[in-house]
Formats: sequence, structure tokens, C-alpha cells
Amino acid sequence: MKKLNIHGIRWSVLLCIAFFMLVGGYLLYSHIALNEVSNDLLAAKSDLSKLEGEAGTLQVSIESKNSMDEIERIATEELGMIKIENYQIQTINLLTDDTVEIIKDEPANDSWWDGVVAEFNILLEYLS
Repeated sequence: MKKLNIHGIRWSVLLCIAFFMLVGGYLLYSHIALNEVSNDLLAAKSDLSKLEGEAGTLQVSIESKNSMDEIERIATEELGMIKIENYQIQTINLLTDDTVEIIKDEPANDSWWDGVVAEFNILLEYLS
């Protein structure tokens, strides 16, 4: 029969223990890293929640400042404006037709040649 090599068994046991310690260390490191990432994620979610709350508050503030009552208050109290009175309003009707009236002075004793020259000048004026 063969004798068991006790010296070889010790090395294999030591190697197995070292392997399990390395695997256990890696699992422990992975668990710690996962825990840190989870904590960072929770902190980021908390910050997001706070920022969303601030955004909602700011949105309400913007909406309140855009109301007509707030605009009127700023105009009267801070800028010193006053409301317009009815007598200060002047309406302009833009729907009326525009008309142009040309008044032509008729020369008294002009010749027919002066009429042709005048019509030619009108034509040149129209073309330019």
C-alpha cells in the first residue's frame, strides 16, 4: 500500500483555505461596494426630491407673480403708475377705406403741346 503524503495534503488544505479566503474577501468587497453605491443612490434620490420640491415652489411663485393682481400691484405701488381713465382713451378706426383725392389745376390758356408734355411727365413720374 501507498503511504499518504501528509506534506502534500497540507499544501492542498492551505491552498483551499487561501482560495476560500480570497473568494470570501472578494464577496465582502463587492457587498461593501454595492452598499456604498446604494447609499449614493439614496442620497441622489433625496437630493432629487428636495430639488423637485424647490422647483414646485418656484413654479408657484412664478405663477403668482404673473397674475394680473400682482402685476397691477407692482405697477401702482412700485412704479407709481395709475389706472387709465376713460377720457384718456382715444379709439382709432382702422377699417375705413383710405382715399386719395387729386386736385388738378387746369391751366387757363395752354396749347395742345403743353398738354402732351404734361401727360408725358405724368407717365415718367409713374414709371419712376
